[in-house]
Amino acid sequence: MKKIYILLSSTGTIPAKAVRLFTRRKFSHVSIALVPSVEKFYSYARRKIHNPLIGGLVEENTNSGVFGLFPDSNCELLELEVSDKVYDDIVKIIDFYFENYEKCTYKFSALVPMALGIEQKLKFKMTCSQFVAMLLEKTGACTLPRHSSLMRPCDFLEIEGAKSIFKGALRDLHFEKQLQETK
Repeated sequence: MKKIYILLSSTGTIPAKAVRLFTRRKFSHVSIALVPSVEKFYSYARRKIHNPLIGGLVEENTNSGVFGLFPDSNCELLELEVSDKVYDDIVKIIDFYFENYEKCTYKFSALVPMALGIEQKLKFKMTCSQFVAMLLEKTGACTLPRHSSLMRPCDFLEIEGAKSIFKGALRDLHFEKQLQETK
C-alpha cells in the first residue's frame, strides 16, 4: 500500500476569492501529490504567475509561484492510502497528461455546468478539482461523493478513507512534521 496526498487551499488571488464567493465554501483549489513533499503537487492552475487566464496542467510547489505569494493561505492536507496498482496507474495518467501538456488547458467554462449540476466529459480541458477527481475515479482510488466533473475542492473532504493530517497556513505545511504527528 502507498499513500497519496490531496491539498485543499485558498489563496488571496482574485480568482480564488471569486470561486469561494461562487461556491460559498472554504477552499478554492485542490492539488495532488504522490510523495510526501511540498515541492511537487500536480493540478490545473495558472501557468503564468501574474496571469490567471493562462492556465492548465502544472506542477506546484507550496513555497513558490502563487502559493509563495500567499504563504498565509488557508489549507488542509488529506492523506489517502491506495494500492500499489492504483498508485502506479495515477503516475501513468499524470505522465500521459504531461506528454500532452499543450492540450491540457484550464476550462473556465466548466464552472457554469458544474454549478448547475450538469455532468461533463473530461479529456484535456478541465478545472483543478476535475483533474484530481478524474485521477481518483479512473484509477479506482476511492469512491467520489459526486461525479468527477462536478467535484469542487471542498468535496474532497467527504472522501471516505481520506485522513486530514494538517490544517493551517501553507507556510506551516511541512510533511516531515505532519507525518510524525499522525503516527
